[in-house]
Amino acid sequence: MPSAPKHHKVIFENERLRVLEVTLEPNDEEPIHHHRWPSVFVFDKMQGPVHDCAPDGTKLPPIDCNPAFADAHGVLAAASAYLGRMADARASLDVFASLIRGSLVDQLSARPFRRPADRERYLLGLYKAGLPEL
Repeated sequence: MPSAPKHHKVIFENERLRVLEVTLEPNDEEPIHHHRWPSVFVFDKMQGPVHDCAPDGTKLPPIDCNPAFADAHGVLAAASAYLGRMADARASLDVFASLIRGSLVDQLSARPFRRPADRERYLLGLYKAGLPEL
């Protein structure tokens, strides 16, 4: 990655998706850079605070870490399964399932997706991670 080669490692890439592993030590910083395409970030093993910058370079308030946010663990489980990182996928799935309140079937059907294909891809990733068929 031209903007921060010291911190970024491409772990998967095709014509529609690039998955990066970004590693920063405490108090380490990346140069300010912009993303050409929409981006989603999943923080794993994070020790805060994490600061981001606005496009003009202004430092934003710290990002709160909420390890009890179940959906982040679900996304991490599905993504890890698609990447073949099954130990990581199963560990994230276990945390995801432990954080879901009530019926897993009801909770998964309530997750908002704009496109049905995205919901199916997400569920397939969870099944690959070890979620029993619902």
